[in-house]
Amino acid sequence: MDFEELSARLDEIGISIPGGTIRRWRWQGLIEGPEAKWKGPHGGRGRFMEWPERAVEDIAAVWAVRHNGLHTRPPSAKRIEQIKGVVQGFYAWPAAFYTLPPFILAGPMRGTTLKFNDIKMRLAKDEQLHHLAVKWIIAVEKARRRWHLARPARVVFRWISYKKAEDGSWKRNQTGVGKWKFELAEEEPVRVTKSAEDELVLWIDGHDSRSYLPVRFEPG
Repeated sequence: MDFEELSARLDEIGISIPGGTIRRWRWQGLIEGPEAKWKGPHGGRGRFMEWPERAVEDIAAVWAVRHNGLHTRPPSAKRIEQIKGVVQGFYAWPAAFYTLPPFILAGPMRGTTLKFNDIKMRLAKDEQLHHLAVKWIIAVEKARRRWHLARPARVVFRWISYKKAEDGSWKRNQTGVGKWKFELAEEEPVRVTKSAEDELVLWIDGHDSRSYLPVRFEPG
């Protein structure tokens, strides 16, 4: 797509940004830049700059973390590299930290019943880094679907687990100690639906990953 088409795509998802800012982000290495072409899309000759589809996602992500509501200053290039590292890890492997609400216990947690929202999932121990990584991921998934960034969404990553059997094969629906691997579901690996607020959820084998914690949850 040319720069005019890129701008139109950004307008569609609610991003109004000067061309100079986009070019600066490109030279800073924050987003993927265009590729020079010597033939236009309609056969015209000359030097044309073609922006990849990925540029829309990159710009949406950078824009989202620079308008995150937490900072008076936008994240630096170094901070954005840290965010990218967390995001790449999340897309490659379903690993997260889980934080339970504070409890006053006289014994084991057997009688404890929680709601899923009582348990917070974190992609990084650093709370601000987690917040920015979630902003980044949700912005990317919205941009892929031409979903307006101001429109809240629930983004669910759906992973399938496999355990290595004695014969060396990988099998599903297994338990016990051993080597595991995970793959995103073949059909609709990422599900984006309407929500009251932006939310990122990790599912494994068809269940909210929080349901695997050793506590009881309210039905619903």
